[in-house]
Amino acid sequence: MTKSRFKHPILEKRKYSIMPARAFMDRELDLMALRLLGCLCLHTNSYGICWPTRETISNYTGHHPDNLSKRVTELVKRGYVRKLNPRKFKVPRRGSKWPVNRYQVLYDGEETPLPSLEEFRSAKPKVIEDIDGAPPDRADQIEPTGIQRDSPALSRSLAQAFVRAVQAATGELRLPDRQRTTADRLALAGVTPERVAEATSQAVLEARTAGRSAPHTLEQVAQRQGLG
Repeated sequence: MTKSRFKHPILEKRKYSIMPARAFMDRELDLMALRLLGCLCLHTNSYGICWPTRETISNYTGHHPDNLSKRVTELVKRGYVRKLNPRKFKVPRRGSKWPVNRYQVLYDGEETPLPSLEEFRSAKPKVIEDIDGAPPDRADQIEPTGIQRDSPALSRSLAQAFVRAVQAATGELRLPDRQRTTADRLALAGVTPERVAEATSQAVLEARTAGRSAPHTLEQVAQRQGLG
């Protein structure tokens, strides 16, 4: 049996990853960008969410971290990747919290919906976590809200209603997981997704009229529109 010339330890435990097939047929996508996409896909959870550090991507692809931003931008423009808001994790090897970029691989192109809270929290593949030494994005690392989650499905729908309303009105992206505390409270108060969507659209309109930026959080909408 011929021994593989690839010695990276991840190959001993993870034999494959899933990439968007259309990337291989995209003749305008250069090799470096394709390799970067492959690296992101190697790190995704089952919903296409990943958060490898630039250092990790550099180690996997052989490209200097300073050369990665341009290729990430290319993947975003061509509809293969969506950049999500970065988050500061406690990284043991750095001794402090460190901002880590988070990405969503768009297997269905730009029509791929933003991830739900549950999808975002889905565990990072343990083999990746062990090898990278990077922190997993699990529920036990997220600050407690102090709110009992009696209606998780409704809470998720409320957060998604806010995100979609902002995106429809402005084209700007908001992350559902950042709305979870307010969404939980509104769910307990019996607020409906339709009400959230209506209130968000109204808040965006009022912000434009006043020369302000669109609401960044569901909490801002709740306060300005009297929800809950």
